[in-house]
Amino acid sequence: MREIPLRATIRLWDTYLSERNGFFRFHGYVCAAFLRMWSKQLQAEKDFQGIMILLQNLPTHSWGDQQICELTADAYSLMAVFDGAKNHLTE
Repeated sequence: MREIPLRATIRLWDTYLSERNGFFRFHGYVCAAFLRMWSKQLQAEKDFQGIMILLQNLPTHSWGDQQICELTADAYSLMAVFDGAKNHLTE
């Protein structure tokens, strides 16, 4: 959560708390959606150190409701496609 502003973090937590399937299941999809947003930049990095530096310095300082809505919409899409898949996120 340190990668996004407090206002956007609160909006994201509001979505987590309203999710009937629980925080932990949905959070995995939010993480996947977050990584998908930066996929091209991550793939352009040559090594682990470059990836970590990118992830720790993402240009999310101006994020607001619109970006969180896009992030959670992608997370919900991923969950709709993969949540019932056999052996997906086995517990």
